[in-house]
Amino acid sequence: MWHYALWGLAGAAVGAAVPIAVLRRGREPSKADTTEVPQALLTFSTEMSQRIGPLIDRQLAIIDRLEQTEEDPDRLAKLFELDQMATLMRRNQERLLLLAGAPYPRQVDRPAPLEDVLGAAVSAVEEYTRVEVHQVIGFAVVGDAVFDLVHLITELLANATSFSPPDTKVVLRVTATDEGDLAVEIADAGLGLAEPELGKANSRLATPHKIDLGAGTHLGLDVVALVSQRQGIAVSLRGNDDDGLTAAFTVPAALVRDERAEA
Repeated sequence: MWHYALWGLAGAAVGAAVPIAVLRRGREPSKADTTEVPQALLTFSTEMSQRIGPLIDRQLAIIDRLEQTEEDPDRLAKLFELDQMATLMRRNQERLLLLAGAPYPRQVDRPAPLEDVLGAAVSAVEEYTRVEVHQVIGFAVVGDAVFDLVHLITELLANATSFSPPDTKVVLRVTATDEGDLAVEIADAGLGLAEPELGKANSRLATPHKIDLGAGTHLGLDVVALVSQRQGIAVSLRGNDDDGLTAAFTVPAALVRDERAEA
Protein backbone atom coordinates (compact mmCIF):
# COMPACT_ATOMS: atom_id res chain seq x y z
CA MET A 1 0.00 0.00 0.00
CA TRP A 2 1.02 3.62 -0.61
CA HIS A 3 1.52 4.52 3.02
CA TYR A 4 4.58 2.28 3.24
CA ALA A 5 6.45 4.35 0.66
CA LEU A 6 6.23 7.22 3.14
CA TRP A 7 6.77 5.04 6.19
CA GLY A 8 10.14 4.03 4.76
CA LEU A 9 11.07 7.70 4.52
CA ALA A 10 10.13 8.33 8.13
CA GLY A 11 13.19 6.50 9.39
CA ALA A 12 11.47 4.91 12.42
CA ALA A 13 11.61 1.23 13.32
CA VAL A 14 8.34 -0.39 12.37
CA GLY A 15 6.65 -1.85 15.41
CA ALA A 16 8.96 -0.17 17.91
CA ALA A 17 7.34 1.50 20.88
CA VAL A 18 9.30 4.72 20.38
CA PRO A 19 8.49 7.57 22.80
CA ILE A 20 6.75 10.50 21.16
CA ALA A 21 9.57 12.89 22.09
CA VAL A 22 11.98 10.97 19.87
CA LEU A 23 9.86 11.38 16.75
CA ARG A 24 9.02 15.07 16.97
CA ARG A 25 8.80 17.18 13.84
CA GLY A 26 11.55 19.40 15.20
CA ARG A 27 9.55 22.39 16.42
CA GLU A 28 7.04 23.31 19.07
CA PRO A 29 3.45 23.96 17.95
CA SER A 30 2.72 27.61 17.35
CA LYS A 31 -0.35 29.50 18.57
CA ALA A 32 -1.91 28.92 15.16
CA ASP A 33 -1.58 25.16 15.68
CA THR A 34 -3.59 25.13 18.90
CA THR A 35 -7.29 25.44 19.52
CA GLU A 36 -9.30 26.42 22.57
CA VAL A 37 -10.67 23.25 24.13
CA PRO A 38 -10.48 22.18 27.78
CA GLN A 39 -6.87 21.40 28.69
CA ALA A 40 -7.80 18.14 30.40
CA LEU A 41 -9.47 16.94 27.19
CA LEU A 42 -6.46 17.98 25.10
CA THR A 43 -4.12 16.11 27.43
CA PHE A 44 -6.29 12.99 27.43
CA SER A 45 -6.67 13.02 23.61
CA THR A 46 -2.95 13.50 23.09
CA GLU A 47 -1.89 10.78 25.51
CA MET A 48 -4.38 8.27 24.12
CA SER A 49 -3.38 9.05 20.53
CA GLN A 50 0.28 8.59 21.39
CA ARG A 51 -0.47 5.19 22.90
CA ILE A 52 -2.65 4.06 20.00
CA GLY A 53 -0.32 5.22 17.20
CA PRO A 54 2.47 2.62 17.68
CA LEU A 55 -0.14 -0.16 17.88
CA ILE A 56 -1.66 0.91 14.56
CA ASP A 57 1.76 1.07 12.93
CA ARG A 58 2.61 -2.43 14.20
CA GLN A 59 -0.70 -3.67 12.84
CA LEU A 60 0.01 -2.11 9.44
CA ALA A 61 3.49 -3.64 9.39
CA ILE A 62 2.09 -7.13 10.05
CA ILE A 63 -0.59 -6.72 7.38
CA ASP A 64 2.01 -5.48 4.90
CA ARG A 65 4.20 -8.56 5.46
CA LEU A 66 1.19 -10.83 4.98
CA GLU A 67 0.24 -9.02 1.76
CA GLN A 68 3.72 -9.54 0.33
CA THR A 69 3.55 -13.32 0.76
CA GLU A 70 -0.15 -14.00 0.15
CA GLU A 71 -0.98 -15.53 -3.23
CA ASP A 72 -4.66 -16.37 -2.78
CA PRO A 73 -6.71 -13.56 -4.39
CA ASP A 74 -9.58 -13.78 -1.92
CA ARG A 75 -7.37 -13.70 1.15
CA LEU A 76 -5.30 -10.90 -0.39
CA ALA A 77 -8.46 -8.87 -0.94
CA LYS A 78 -9.38 -9.32 2.74
CA LEU A 79 -5.89 -8.19 3.75
CA PHE A 80 -6.25 -5.08 1.61
CA GLU A 81 -9.54 -4.36 3.37
CA LEU A 82 -7.86 -4.71 6.78
CA ASP A 83 -5.03 -2.52 5.54
CA GLN A 84 -7.49 0.18 4.54
CA MET A 85 -9.29 0.04 7.89
CA ALA A 86 -6.01 0.38 9.81
CA THR A 87 -4.98 3.29 7.60
CA LEU A 88 -8.25 5.06 8.38
CA MET A 89 -7.63 4.48 12.10
CA ARG A 90 -4.19 6.04 11.82
CA ARG A 91 -5.58 9.03 9.95
CA ASN A 92 -8.05 9.71 12.75
CA GLN A 93 -5.39 9.16 15.42
CA GLU A 94 -3.09 11.72 13.78
CA ARG A 95 -6.03 14.07 13.28
CA LEU A 96 -6.55 14.12 17.06
CA LEU A 97 -2.90 15.03 17.56
CA LEU A 98 -3.18 17.82 15.01
CA LEU A 99 -6.26 19.34 16.60
CA ALA A 100 -4.65 19.09 20.04
CA GLY A 101 -1.61 21.00 18.79
CA ALA A 102 0.74 18.06 19.36
CA PRO A 103 3.63 17.18 17.00
CA TYR A 104 3.40 14.32 14.52
CA PRO A 105 4.63 10.98 15.88
CA ARG A 106 6.48 10.46 12.59
CA GLN A 107 8.79 12.62 10.52
CA VAL A 108 10.25 12.69 7.04
CA ASP A 109 13.77 14.06 6.79
CA ARG A 110 14.16 14.14 3.01
CA PRO A 111 11.97 14.97 -0.01
CA ALA A 112 9.20 12.50 -0.83
CA PRO A 113 8.11 11.87 -4.44
CA LEU A 114 4.86 13.64 -5.23
CA GLU A 115 3.26 10.38 -6.35
CA ASP A 116 3.94 8.86 -2.91
CA VAL A 117 2.44 11.89 -1.15
CA LEU A 118 -0.70 11.73 -3.29
CA GLY A 119 -0.91 7.94 -2.94
CA ALA A 120 -0.68 8.16 0.85
CA ALA A 121 -3.44 10.78 0.88
CA VAL A 122 -5.74 8.73 -1.34
CA SER A 123 -5.15 5.52 0.63
CA ALA A 124 -6.39 7.23 3.81
CA VAL A 125 -9.81 7.95 2.27
CA GLU A 126 -12.51 5.35 2.85
CA GLU A 127 -13.86 5.61 -0.71
CA TYR A 128 -10.42 5.73 -2.29
CA THR A 129 -11.56 3.76 -5.37
CA ARG A 130 -13.62 6.77 -6.47
CA VAL A 131 -10.59 9.09 -6.60
CA GLU A 132 -9.14 9.72 -10.05
CA VAL A 133 -5.61 11.16 -9.94
CA HIS A 134 -4.03 13.32 -12.64
CA GLN A 135 -0.57 14.51 -11.68
CA VAL A 136 2.58 16.06 -13.01
CA ILE A 137 5.62 13.77 -12.91
CA GLY A 138 9.09 14.58 -11.62
CA PHE A 139 8.38 16.57 -8.47
CA ALA A 140 8.98 15.91 -4.78
CA VAL A 141 7.72 17.51 -1.56
CA VAL A 142 10.24 18.67 1.06
CA GLY A 143 10.27 16.55 4.20
CA ASP A 144 8.86 19.07 6.66
CA ALA A 145 5.74 19.54 4.52
CA VAL A 146 5.05 15.91 3.62
CA PHE A 147 2.63 14.86 6.36
CA ASP A 148 0.89 18.24 6.42
CA LEU A 149 0.23 17.94 2.69
CA VAL A 150 -0.94 14.33 3.06
CA HIS A 151 -3.44 15.33 5.75
CA LEU A 152 -4.59 18.41 3.84
CA ILE A 153 -5.34 16.44 0.67
CA THR A 154 -6.85 13.52 2.59
CA GLU A 155 -9.35 15.73 4.42
CA LEU A 156 -10.40 17.47 1.21
CA LEU A 157 -10.79 14.14 -0.61
CA ALA A 158 -12.80 12.70 2.29
CA ASN A 159 -15.08 15.73 2.21
CA ALA A 160 -15.53 15.44 -1.56
CA THR A 161 -16.34 11.72 -1.51
CA SER A 162 -18.68 12.08 1.47
CA PHE A 163 -20.81 14.80 -0.14
CA SER A 164 -21.08 13.50 -3.68
CA PRO A 165 -23.03 10.55 -5.18
CA PRO A 166 -21.32 7.17 -4.70
CA ASP A 167 -21.40 6.46 -8.44
CA THR A 168 -19.37 9.57 -9.32
CA LYS A 169 -15.64 10.23 -9.42
CA VAL A 170 -13.66 12.75 -7.43
CA VAL A 171 -10.83 14.17 -9.52
CA LEU A 172 -7.50 15.09 -7.91
CA ARG A 173 -5.45 17.15 -10.36
CA VAL A 174 -1.93 18.49 -9.80
CA THR A 175 -0.19 20.70 -12.35
CA ALA A 176 3.05 22.69 -12.28
CA THR A 177 3.10 26.46 -12.76
CA ASP A 178 5.75 28.51 -14.53
CA GLU A 179 6.88 29.80 -11.11
CA GLY A 180 7.66 26.29 -9.87
CA ASP A 181 4.56 25.98 -7.65
CA LEU A 182 2.15 23.06 -7.73
CA ALA A 183 -1.51 23.90 -8.38
CA VAL A 184 -3.86 21.36 -6.78
CA GLU A 185 -7.56 20.97 -7.50
CA ILE A 186 -10.02 18.46 -6.03
CA ALA A 187 -13.35 18.44 -7.86
CA ASP A 188 -16.51 16.51 -7.00
CA ALA A 189 -19.95 16.16 -8.57
CA GLY A 190 -22.03 16.72 -5.45
CA LEU A 191 -24.81 19.19 -4.74
CA GLY A 192 -22.39 21.97 -3.88
CA LEU A 193 -23.08 24.75 -1.40
CA ALA A 194 -25.24 27.85 -1.48
CA GLU A 195 -23.33 31.14 -1.39
CA PRO A 196 -23.82 31.80 2.36
CA GLU A 197 -22.61 28.33 3.33
CA LEU A 198 -19.75 28.53 0.83
CA GLY A 199 -18.64 31.81 2.37
CA LYS A 200 -18.71 30.32 5.86
CA ALA A 201 -16.68 27.31 4.75
CA ASN A 202 -14.06 29.51 3.09
CA SER A 203 -13.88 31.66 6.20
CA ARG A 204 -13.28 28.55 8.29
CA LEU A 205 -10.53 27.42 5.93
CA ALA A 206 -8.83 30.81 6.04
CA THR A 207 -8.53 31.00 9.83
CA PRO A 208 -8.19 28.14 12.34
CA HIS A 209 -11.28 28.22 14.55
CA LYS A 210 -12.02 27.32 18.10
CA ILE A 211 -13.01 23.65 18.03
CA ASP A 212 -16.71 23.01 18.48
CA LEU A 213 -16.85 19.56 20.07
CA GLY A 214 -20.48 19.21 19.05
CA ALA A 215 -19.82 19.91 15.37
CA GLY A 216 -17.83 16.91 14.25
CA THR A 217 -18.63 17.53 10.59
CA HIS A 218 -16.36 20.60 10.67
CA LEU A 219 -13.30 18.88 12.08
CA GLY A 220 -11.94 18.11 8.61
CA LEU A 221 -12.05 21.81 7.73
CA ASP A 222 -10.28 22.60 11.01
CA VAL A 223 -7.47 20.19 10.12
CA VAL A 224 -7.16 21.75 6.66
CA ALA A 225 -7.07 25.25 8.17
CA LEU A 226 -4.35 24.29 10.66
CA VAL A 227 -1.95 22.49 8.33
CA SER A 228 -2.43 24.85 5.38
CA GLN A 229 -1.75 27.95 7.46
CA ARG A 230 1.50 26.69 8.92
CA GLN A 231 2.76 25.73 5.45
CA GLY A 232 1.77 29.06 3.89
CA ILE A 233 -0.97 27.52 1.75
CA ALA A 234 -4.34 29.16 1.07
CA VAL A 235 -7.22 26.74 0.41
CA SER A 236 -10.47 27.91 -1.15
CA LEU A 237 -13.73 26.30 -2.26
CA ARG A 238 -15.68 27.30 -5.34
CA GLY A 239 -18.77 26.02 -7.11
CA ASN A 240 -18.40 24.16 -10.39
CA ASP A 241 -20.19 25.24 -13.56
CA ASP A 242 -22.41 22.16 -13.46
CA ASP A 243 -22.54 20.36 -10.11
CA GLY A 244 -20.37 20.04 -7.05
CA LEU A 245 -17.43 21.89 -5.57
CA THR A 246 -13.76 22.33 -6.34
CA ALA A 247 -11.21 22.78 -3.57
CA ALA A 248 -8.11 24.57 -4.84
CA PHE A 249 -4.75 25.55 -3.41
CA THR A 250 -1.16 26.13 -4.47
CA VAL A 251 1.85 24.41 -2.93
CA PRO A 252 4.60 27.07 -2.91
CA ALA A 253 7.83 26.39 -4.80
CA ALA A 254 9.69 26.54 -1.47
CA LEU A 255 7.99 23.28 -0.48
CA VAL A 256 8.64 21.59 -3.81
CA ARG A 257 11.68 20.13 -5.53
CA ASP A 258 11.64 19.93 -9.34
CA GLU A 259 13.61 16.76 -9.91
CA ARG A 260 13.27 17.07 -13.68
CA ALA A 261 15.87 19.84 -13.61
CA GLU A 262 18.26 17.58 -11.67
CA ALA A 263 18.02 14.64 -14.03
